[in-house]
Amino acid sequence: MVEEAFFLSYVIGCLQVKFQEKFLNLDEIWDLFMKTTNNFLSRYLSYQHFRLSGWVVRSGLKFGGDFILYKQGPEFHHASYSVVVRDLNMSNENNNSWIQLATINRITESVSKELLLCDVVPMHPVPKLTTPECLRHLRLNVVVLKRWVSAQERIID
Repeated sequence: MVEEAFFLSYVIGCLQVKFQEKFLNLDEIWDLFMKTTNNFLSRYLSYQHFRLSGWVVRSGLKFGGDFILYKQGPEFHHASYSVVVRDLNMSNENNNSWIQLATINRITESVSKELLLCDVVPMHPVPKLTTPECLRHLRLNVVVLKRWVSAQERIID
């Protein structure tokens, strides 16, 4: 995952990225990933947030999401959460249709996980997104999406 590669280069400092026979600096890696990876900024900010919070982050493609989160790793426990990262550049109305969210939520529930929706919110003034420095001026909102089943929530006197 390119998010992990950037995290290892930017935060940990233990990975050098080589592209077309040249080692890239952080700004060049950022530029390359922003140009070649759909929704890289939002996906990376989400990835970084969960990694720094102690989660083991893996691809969620198999479950219809962007990531899945493990408490200790796939060899110890099943994943606890499926994560959908919404695109910073799209309006909220068009970001994920309710049908898509309901579909992903059903898949997530069927494999005993909870669904997290991640939205990146720029602080004012909106930063230029051309370097990794912009990450300091962005905030991540994380919301748990659960399906409400009236029969399970009904109060019986």
